[in-house]
Amino acid sequence: MNVLASLSESARKIALDRFRLLQPHLEEQRLLKAVARDAGIGYRTAQRWKMRYRKYGLPGLARDDRSDRGWRRGITVELKEILEALALQKPPLPIAALHRQICKIAQQRGLNTPTYKVVYRIVRELPKDLVMLAHEGTKAYANAFELIRGSIRTRCLTKHLDRLRALTSSAEPTAQCPGARSSRLSSWV
Repeated sequence: MNVLASLSESARKIALDRFRLLQPHLEEQRLLKAVARDAGIGYRTAQRWKMRYRKYGLPGLARDDRSDRGWRRGITVELKEILEALALQKPPLPIAALHRQICKIAQQRGLNTPTYKVVYRIVRELPKDLVMLAHEGTKAYANAFELIRGSIRTRCLTKHLDRLRALTSSAEPTAQCPGARSSRLSSWV
């Protein structure tokens, strides 16, 4: 089986471009440091490419796809679901309070704590209709989004919301939210 033929067109192009950069070293015995400098790449990168070419041939110079491509690397799936559930609680909490809570939960579970920016993006990416259903109820949702009462979308969102609320209630409650200024912020799970 020809491994090079199984690569995509863009991967083959990358492999050939990298080979052309290494070619003076491989065929003309020029110093790898000089070849890397002339090509505008780092010496260590050139060493890695040479090693991969010697071990795997031309297909070894193709770029590997990330196994976690398309997924957030700053937060686990479990923490993301808990964050979504906390963000959909009524009354809505400020993102700073959500960040403090999710950091505390992450520390309790021995996970990496997400940055404020990651928390902000996840909360802002929640579907607007789901947020309205969670915070304002079915009547406000129906007035804003539904044309026909009792649509399948409403039932699906309600089930999703119930599942997230159940997830929140299963999270270990801790003490009060640090820095809470009102009773609204003090209880968070």
